Amino acid sequence: ETVIETEPKAETEFEAENKPEIDGENEGEIETAEKTEEKEINPVDLYWLSHVIMAEEEGACYENKIMCGLVIMNRVHDKDFPESIHDVIFQRNSKGDPQYACIIPDSKGRSPRIWLEPNEDSVKAAIEILSGRSIKIPENVVYQSEQPLGSGVYTQIENQYYSYK
Repeated sequence: ETVIETEPKAETEFEAENKPEIDGENEGEIETAEKTEEKEINPVDLYWLSHVIMAEEEGACYENKIMCGLVIMNRVHDKDFPESIHDVIFQRNSKGDPQYACIIPDSKGRSPRIWLEPNEDSVKAAIEILSGRSIKIPENVVYQSEQPLGSGVYTQIENQYYSYK
């Protein structure tokens, strides 16, 4: 004989603690109470990081795209550099020269590369970095150039040197 349960099951402690909550702003929208280890991505940060990765590393391997973004994030977190991705990208040195060549028009007068629409790999790399899922590099690796800079080279990938402060 088959038994059919007609009484609702009592919630387990886990179910009670992880019950979806209704968001008060958009009635009917459900938010889960589950937490993730990934960081929430700020859309402004994603915009600028994906654009600079595209502008600086369009034809490069994916590893260079990641390294470019990590160097920028190291600068954002370093007291000697501006505190936002946008400001790091557009920073100029004491002579007025840009830190990143992608912000100036090229020799033929074409628009700065920073305004190029990011390709899929550039967006993917930016998301990986901003979500905290990318590789980690030492926090004092703040230079990326076609020549060694700073106090020494951390690594070289293709024609790019990633150097210590």
